[in-house]
Amino acid sequence: MATDSQAGSSGGFLGLSLLLSFRRNQVASMDTIDPPPNNISNSHEHHDSELVDRFQSHVARRLRTLLPSDSDSDSAAGAPLLSLRFLSKLLDVLVSCDREFCHLLLLLLNPSSASLLSSKPAAEFLDRSVRALDLCNAASAALLSLRHWRRQADVAASAAALRRRRALRRALGKLFAAAADSPGSGGRSASARFLSKNWSGGGGGAAAAAPGGMAAAAGTMSCLLAFAAWALAAAVPFLDRPAAPPPLPPRQTQWAAAMAALQERIAEECSQRRRAGFGVLAEVRAVETRARCLTELLDKEGAPAAEEDELSAKAAELAEACRALEEGTEPLERQVRAVFHRVATTRAEVIRCLDRSSRCSAPTATASAAAASSSSSPSPSSSYSF
Repeated sequence: MATDSQAGSSGGFLGLSLLLSFRRNQVASMDTIDPPPNNISNSHEHHDSELVDRFQSHVARRLRTLLPSDSDSDSAAGAPLLSLRFLSKLLDVLVSCDREFCHLLLLLLNPSSASLLSSKPAAEFLDRSVRALDLCNAASAALLSLRHWRRQADVAASAAALRRRRALRRALGKLFAAAADSPGSGGRSASARFLSKNWSGGGGGAAAAAPGGMAAAAGTMSCLLAFAAWALAAAVPFLDRPAAPPPLPPRQTQWAAAMAALQERIAEECSQRRRAGFGVLAEVRAVETRARCLTELLDKEGAPAAEEDELSAKAAELAEACRALEEGTEPLERQVRAVFHRVATTRAEVIRCLDRSSRCSAPTATASAAAASSSSSPSPSSSYSF
């Protein structure tokens, strides 16, 4: 009997040891299975980071194309940067980077990226996109006013060519009166509403310095929107002028140097030209300068024959300047409308991504709350907030 009891006892201990060994092996096997998901997650994060870096590089390359170069005949030493051609190139850069940003949204559409997208940079991007839409409306109205102003200059050029001095004086008077009233002309309410929300108070540097992922991409687009909108408001006539440029991104950002150089050049040209006259854009300055030459010629006393010949020459110069202004203004109007639709589409896409990620994350939050309530030590349930 003792032997049987010992055998039974040893069998019990053997069964228990086998059970414990099996549980240890099970735990060990689970430990070896756990790391792959983390490795996969790290791989995804590395891939996402590479995509965002490529986007930042694209922004840097496109901004550098706006800087004057020695090989560009239009950007010789002392040549103005602000022109209708420059604004057209700037809007092209904005649209190109916006397309890349939307493409990035589709590539990085996963819960982890969406959670980063829901951070402060994304909220700032959504806010600035609304202000950019306001500015596009104001810029469209301002460009329409500029078209009417150019037509008045055309009238002056025609009167000068026909040597109708009285009609020329009237046309020049209306031209300079419209220039003097420019801050209150065309789209004032929209531009005032846009500029009342100061871009410089938005913390764009903090947005661009986001840790990474879609937050950094959203911060980049936010800064680019602010810069393009500021340049447009500073250069286009008949718009209320911005009080200050937007904040620059941190120096370590790939595109910070190019944006800082452009912003410094634009601010310097705006300051110099506003002291000298009405126009900031090169084409507007050309019309204004030639119109003033005609005014001085009308006031000058001299030989009638020489005056008539000079009047005809100045009329031809003014007509040529008006043609250049017309050729640059009409394409820019179309671009501003295209930018409006592009920004509105991107803003809607970001909102859809945020909404989709919040709906995908809701079941996870519900399951976590259910597991917590069924545990031995329940904790108060908390609502999930995206």
